[in-house]
Amino acid sequence: MQQQPNPDSLIRLIRASMDDLRHRAERGERVDMTALSRDIGALCEQLAVLPANDARPYADELEDLVVDLNGLEARLKETHRELTHRLEALSPAEGDQS
Repeated sequence: MQQQPNPDSLIRLIRASMDDLRHRAERGERVDMTALSRDIGALCEQLAVLPANDARPYADELEDLVVDLNGLEARLKETHRELTHRLEALSPAEGDQS
């Protein structure tokens, strides 16, 4: 059985994944958030079973991750708007039969 990474390793892995996803979004590439979602779930599961005194030191890291996730969400939404606008510019207007 494979041992899961510890919370510190998962946090580093999550940050690297978010950086990669942000760069892909900036280039207009497709992003797959499956691994990020899985790693965040694993981190939450690990922290949920720790005694409060052991989990407390991760509070600031978790807050930083939430800020970074919000930034990634904003980037993805902006990229979606940009791509939608570009696609609409390529498509003929409704009712335009030319």
